[in-house]
Amino acid sequence: MKKKRIEQQNYVRAIRQYLENRGIKVEVVTRSEYTVEVIAHADAVFSAGGDGTFLVAAQKIRDYRAVIGFNTDPLGSEGYLCITRKGTQPVGEVIDKLLKGECRWIWRQRIRVTILKWVENNKNNEESDEECYETSDKLREAR
Repeated sequence: MKKKRIEQQNYVRAIRQYLENRGIKVEVVTRSEYTVEVIAHADAVFSAGGDGTFLVAAQKIRDYRAVIGFNTDPLGSEGYLCITRKGTQPVGEVIDKLLKGECRWIWRQRIRVTILKWVENNKNNEESDEECYETSDKLREAR
């Protein structure tokens, strides 16, 4: 586990250094520090991890900004949503292609679903569907 963490940190360092060497301002944050406010000024968000990290990064984006995922563990992770997937392309090569506009962009729609109550058998359900929807609306408005 420790070895993978060190490899990921080195990968993040390589991304940061490569971008900064091209005059691009970079701010690196951890998953716990990652908020809507932190990315408010960003033109794009780079995630370093796997598909789960990419999805966490995309979750905070409320507009059309790009989220670009780098798979930091190509041997252990599919990285299906990441630009590097299972490949071992050098960071610089990938970033150069991005900066030259040589990458194909994919628009992905997202939907957020929250399960409020799980009912195995509707016959045993004391609430009607209408009551469930009313409860759902009240909970949503309370946020």
